[in-house]
Amino acid sequence: MDAQQNIDAAYTSLSRPSIYNYFETKEEIFLAILQKEYWSWVEALNREMSAQDRQAFLYSFFPFIYGIYPYTVVTDKQKRAMEQAAVPYVYYSAYEMTYQFISRLLG
Repeated sequence: MDAQQNIDAAYTSLSRPSIYNYFETKEEIFLAILQKEYWSWVEALNREMSAQDRQAFLYSFFPFIYGIYPYTVVTDKQKRAMEQAAVPYVYYSAYEMTYQFISRLLG
């Protein structure tokens, strides 16, 4: 069974010991729920946003997954790689990134 099937099966039998018929550890339960929520979120993004809006949102969102610092401090080597890939480098401060993300999140 995949994670979604395990979650669905676990919901049908709500006793604490029975959930371990479908998952071996608490971590597996957590990861299955996280996976289900992630795919629901992706489906909602795809359904409700244009490709351009989705890309802008994700570019605003990634710094908060991985941390803002790597996005505010770009090395010379990274800048050269971006130039070679024809990706324009635009500097955003931590404040600007946070403001853009919160604005997009709250609509």
